[in-house]
Amino acid sequence: MPANEVSARHAVAAADVRRDYEPLAATFEERWRRFHAATRNWVLANWPEALPEGARILDIGCGVGGFLAALAERQPGLSLYGADIVPAMIGRARRLAPTAALAVADAQHPPFAPSSFDAIVSLNILHHLEDPNAHLAALASLCRPGGTIIVSTFAGGRTWRMRFADWWLKGRNPAWHGMLSSGALQALIAGQPGLIPVAAVEIKADRWWWLQLHRLDKRPDAG
Repeated sequence: MPANEVSARHAVAAADVRRDYEPLAATFEERWRRFHAATRNWVLANWPEALPEGARILDIGCGVGGFLAALAERQPGLSLYGADIVPAMIGRARRLAPTAALAVADAQHPPFAPSSFDAIVSLNILHHLEDPNAHLAALASLCRPGGTIIVSTFAGGRTWRMRFADWWLKGRNPAWHGMLSSGALQALIAGQPGLIPVAAVEIKADRWWWLQLHRLDKRPDAG
C-alpha cells in the first residue's frame, strides 16, 4: 500500500478514536473502573524492582492519567511521562497526575527518543490501533536495554461473548480495530527479537470481559 494511503488511513483512524473518547473523558475512570483496577493491580504486582530515583516511565495511551497517579503515589521519585491521542483525556490527566509530563501524541508514532525510558506501559489500547505490530516496535525502540515493557489488552476469542462483541463492534465502531487473541499477540511479541517474555496471564476483569497482560524485558544487549 502506498505510504500516502497508509498515512491517510491512519489519520482517519486517529480521528475516530478522538471522536469516540472526547465525550467520555469526564467519566472514563468510573465507567471502566473494574478494568482499570484489574489491570493496575497486576501491573504493580509485576513492576520491575529497584527502579532508581528519577527512572523514566512512559504510559502510552495514558487516558486520564489514573495509572500515572497510582504510580506517583507508590514511588514518588520516578520521572513520569504520559501520552494520549485524545486532548480531553490529557486535560483530565493534568489534574489527576500533576507531576507527570503529558503530551497529546500518537501511540503508533510516539514523539520520544529511542532508548529513553526505563519502563513503558501500554494499557488496553491495542484494539484501537490499525497496526499493533508498529506499536510494539515503537515500544521496543523507546525502551532502554534492560528496561521493562508491560502490555495489557483484551484476550480476544477467550469466550463466545467476546467473539460476538468483537464482531459487533468492528461492524459498528470505526475506532474499534479488533481484539488480538493470546496466540496472535504472542506471535507479534516473538517478532520483536530484543524482547524477553517474563510473565503473562489472562484475567477476568468484568462479567464478560477477559484481559491478557504481558511483562516483557528488553535484552541488555539489544539496540
